[in-house]
Amino acid sequence: MTPDQNRLLDEYCDLLLDWNSRLRLTGFETKDDIRKNLVLEPASASRFFSLPADNAPLVDVGSGNGSPGMIFAILNPERQTFLVERRQKKMTFLLYAAGKLKLSNIHVLEDISMIDPFVSGNRVDVWSKAVSWTDLLKACTPLFSRFSPIRIRKFGDDSPPFTCSSTAVHGITFEDFSLSGKCVEVADFFVSEAILMGRSDTE
Repeated sequence: MTPDQNRLLDEYCDLLLDWNSRLRLTGFETKDDIRKNLVLEPASASRFFSLPADNAPLVDVGSGNGSPGMIFAILNPERQTFLVERRQKKMTFLLYAAGKLKLSNIHVLEDISMIDPFVSGNRVDVWSKAVSWTDLLKACTPLFSRFSPIRIRKFGDDSPPFTCSSTAVHGITFEDFSLSGKCVEVADFFVSEAILMGRSDTE
């Protein structure tokens, strides 16, 4: 992580803490809690899943306070990142934060179907912290005819539906990545994962 990325992550925490005093964006009320749960978790997941090594667009569904999408955008400046949020007040925060932090790789959209004009390839990685698996799969429906495969990752240890092509739950540690995925007892947090095959692969 570069000094500039560290600075941006720190500024994100300050922005979120300030806005949260007027608009409920998170239940975490201290900078340390925001850093641990909304910054360190996505930062560790980015490293664990080798996000910098890929170039498929990242989509954060139900972005709300900007985590994990804004964290991914800071750590992976070459990847387009879409923050999908229907609630206007939260969209206002996301637009303000992206502008304040000068994150040119971020697009804030009201609906996931709006990413189409911005993407030229046929792969997309979907992430979420706050949306249930049922609602997440429903939200991804507009992508099925356009993208394949669609990789969906959700923070939490709830397993994806068995209707998905491939599923897994990863236990991730903040420090010793050699233990991640092998010893769930030491996991600091979990990410569940599913891969969906688009229409082009099922016809």
